[in-house]
Amino acid sequence: MMLSKCVRALAVALLVSVLFSGVMTVYAIGQQYMFILKWGIYGTGDGEFNIARDVAVDNSGNVYVADQVNNRIEKFDSSGNFILKWGTYGQGDGQFYYPEGVAVDNAGNVYVADTNNNRVQKFTSSGQFILKWGIYGTGDGDFGAPLRVAVDNSGNVYVTELLNDRVQKFDSSGNFILKWGTYGQGDREFDWPGGIGVDSSGNVYVADHYNNRVQKFDSSGNFILKWGTYGQGDGQFYRPYGVAVDNAGNVYVADTYNSRVQKFDSSGNFITKWGSSGSNDGQFTYDMGVTVDNLGNVYVADAYNHRVQKFGPATIESCDSTGTTKDSFTPSDTVYVTGSGFSPSTTYDIYVVSDITWSDGTTIPSRVSGTATTVTSDASGHISPTIVWGSPLPGKYDIVVDVNSDGKYYAGVDLLDDNDIQVTAGFFVIPEYTLGTILALAVCFAGAAVYKRPKHPKQKPL
Repeated sequence: MMLSKCVRALAVALLVSVLFSGVMTVYAIGQQYMFILKWGIYGTGDGEFNIARDVAVDNSGNVYVADQVNNRIEKFDSSGNFILKWGTYGQGDGQFYYPEGVAVDNAGNVYVADTNNNRVQKFTSSGQFILKWGIYGTGDGDFGAPLRVAVDNSGNVYVTELLNDRVQKFDSSGNFILKWGTYGQGDREFDWPGGIGVDSSGNVYVADHYNNRVQKFDSSGNFILKWGTYGQGDGQFYRPYGVAVDNAGNVYVADTYNSRVQKFDSSGNFITKWGSSGSNDGQFTYDMGVTVDNLGNVYVADAYNHRVQKFGPATIESCDSTGTTKDSFTPSDTVYVTGSGFSPSTTYDIYVVSDITWSDGTTIPSRVSGTATTVTSDASGHISPTIVWGSPLPGKYDIVVDVNSDGKYYAGVDLLDDNDIQVTAGFFVIPEYTLGTILALAVCFAGAAVYKRPKHPKQKPL
């Protein structure tokens, strides 16, 4: 009986410890993106836009924007500094009529979907005209309002068409290769095919706008898979438009009417999202174009805010003094944080708070007493191991970096150490077992080992 009581007591203690502390949970950190910078306002001057419709980036990090109503292409460096522009309204070489899409090949040549002129134009990186192809029609090489353009590693050019609900593939000189698609809701069918992206293996991803999905094809147009339905949940869409693929094969979708960007793996599995409706940093008003540079930075054409926003992958994590990620602490430990992807040499507000459920616009709770209020990045944008709590108390906690110091949390702007699978807390502080507790358990088991249950004497029958 004594052994049974000890075992039950020990089981209860361990269960309480697990439920309280989150120990024995598998941890996996999710990807987060942080607002870096923005540029552009409504206008006709250099660096101004009248509907920033699409965006592309070359291998040197230069950014090209389809400035739709101004009928031009503008080129910037990776910090948003204006470099040059070309184009005016018209039908001549180098002129445009509402250009909708822009893409850059590995040699730096720029392709523009000249939508209302029903053609594609090719330029050098300085805007010098090279060639053009296409007229209005339904035949091979004809276009019915070309919307977006993408280029694969071999220089082949893919173009989506609004009126013909199809994709056409050309070589780099505009010679027709093949086509696929028709109007409909089935596999390999489209209802307004918008953005298009190509991965390093030649697979093609198309934002099927009114069908609220993304379809994936091989380089010959054979259907591979699809994902997405109408809605606001993770992996759902409300009229997606822009598509981009990074060097690792991850797919970024401008989920236009949901005012957000969603990131998926190459099989359509949801990874992360950011953005909401509005004009503040990290918010969008019809984000219609998206692209990714070789460093993993994401540029978004925020069409009706007349600007481009840049986001970078960033992390903030609880750790030990060496910078090794750590999610479980005891009261005798010191809690540190480390991070990456921040603006260089910048001081940020940081909060250690009791664990809560987070959503965009959540007011950040008051800091736990005795915790740090700021952290500072180095010249490379890293946060070296920094003490945030010297004598932690048992409990579940989250860490928030309030990037714009507005006292609220927004995905894509602020950072949150709250990405664990099965549990939501960023880190835990676990009660320590004292020497007395250990000795008591030892005595309990020792007593159980020597204790013998007495035999009941047999009773004589009446």
